[in-house]
Amino acid sequence: MTGPRAWVLGATLGAAMSAATLPAEAETRFKVGDPVSFAVETTDGRAITSGMLEGYLVVVHFWAAVSEPSIQNLPDIQRLHETYHKKGVGIVSVSVDPDPMAAQEMVAEQGLETLIVLNAEQTIPVNARFFRKQYGVPHTFLISPDGNLIWDGHGFLLEEQLEQALIDFPPPTDAILGEDPALDFDPFASSVDPEELAKSAAQAIFSRPIDFRLLFDSVKELPAESFDEAKVKAFGRSVKRTLANLDPEQQESYDLYRSEYPGVAQNIDAWLAASDRSISSGGGGSADPELVASKFQQAEEAEADGDELAAYELYRWIVDRAPDSDEALLAQDMVLIMEDDEAFMARVQGAKLEGKAQNLMTMAKNYDNAGFYDKADETYQKIIDLYPDTDAAKQAAEELK
Repeated sequence: MTGPRAWVLGATLGAAMSAATLPAEAETRFKVGDPVSFAVETTDGRAITSGMLEGYLVVVHFWAAVSEPSIQNLPDIQRLHETYHKKGVGIVSVSVDPDPMAAQEMVAEQGLETLIVLNAEQTIPVNARFFRKQYGVPHTFLISPDGNLIWDGHGFLLEEQLEQALIDFPPPTDAILGEDPALDFDPFASSVDPEELAKSAAQAIFSRPIDFRLLFDSVKELPAESFDEAKVKAFGRSVKRTLANLDPEQQESYDLYRSEYPGVAQNIDAWLAASDRSISSGGGGSADPELVASKFQQAEEAEADGDELAAYELYRWIVDRAPDSDEALLAQDMVLIMEDDEAFMARVQGAKLEGKAQNLMTMAKNYDNAGFYDKADETYQKIIDLYPDTDAAKQAAEELK
């Protein structure tokens, strides 16, 4: 092998790698200073390549849902994402699980918000089995803004390395990620719930002093297609009222942010304009009126049939998703009555626990099907320990016999 040895972390989804791309036996482990190239497709459908990430510190973290150390490490990875994302550090979490479903369930359980790559065959060296043999999981690689390997090691040691890397490779700007010309897009932005972004913007405007940075940072990622969602509109109306009553000092700060980040300012204006639209004026709310009416009818029918749990979920859906609708006030009354009944709410909680237990049961079955029998047994036992009064616990006990 001649010339610089490129470290290929991945290939586009479904692409086949020829034998010529595989590292020689003597070169299966990669060295600090090696150039890095990769191209992966994330779970939200984005194609991310190493060339797109020039200028960023990049963390590529390999893990597996069938690895207990990996599971223990994931909360730290999420915390580091929350802490360092706005400093120009991006984290790509790559599952090497043979069963993508198990990885998806673990991502949901852990609330992992980094970029997620689930298809183990995207990741080179070679495949998941090869990677586990050479490195084990969890294992983390830190890549410099100019695309070279800085460090690799256990994920628990990452934070110290990140701090040093930020000294060695200081971010080019303290501007909001995605607004500075040097960082003209944010490839690491995760798919955030628009309602949470709108809520964050409202919290920023209600804080004292007003946190205009958080306001602009939240609205920057707020998608235009969410502007007519009921809760997004409701938060928008609150923000609009506050912005209309800024004192001179606050107005000066707000105008400064608008001049520095005109793209975000336009998004704010569009959101606040949409927040005043009603169903009758064509805004449509977050749910179609006919759908809301149908849900309300289903709720009444479920209640008449004695299925109070189903009725509650339907009434709750109307209150949460269509608060501006004609049915919302009636649905809110029913929700308040039901939630005032402690015995009924205990049933609701029991149904939620059953759902969580069944999710673990699915994971255990996946381990069984993949041949990870010890891990499956551990998960069955976990169901029994955490959710002893559920049907899933009875199923788990039968599996362990």
